[in-house]
Amino acid sequence: MIKSIIGISYDCPNANELADFFVKLTGWKKELSSEEWAGLRTPEGILLVFQTVENYKPPTWPWEAGK
Repeated sequence: MIKSIIGISYDCPNANELADFFVKLTGWKKELSSEEWAGLRTPEGILLVFQTVENYKPPTWPWEAGK
């Protein structure tokens, strides 16, 4: 059983853009920031980390073979 979560990482095309979106959405403060990484901490202490991935392709839904 998982008793706690330290953090969640999200792949994305631009870490700081996505982190800034969540800052505006939630009012939380950005704790980490670089070209490749950005992160926010929730009031419960969970770290949301955004990672820039070159040539990022978002998942498709519903799932399709080959995508």
